[in-house]
Amino acid sequence: MEAAGYGFDRLVGRVARQLEVERKVVMAPGKYALNVKDRILFCYSETSELGITTVELARRLN
Repeated sequence: MEAAGYGFDRLVGRVARQLEVERKVVMAPGKYALNVKDRILFCYSETSELGITTVELARRLN
């Protein structure tokens, strides 16, 4: 799906809009409640919609 223009960065933006937060909040490290909620939605979307492996996702999220 990334080849079709629906990749990692676009999905970050979509999750940020859905949760009404800035993109940097979705990508921020930590285990604060808001960050965890953002990351759960983001990670689910990445793996289910884009087919990115959890190993690749972890690498991208540091």
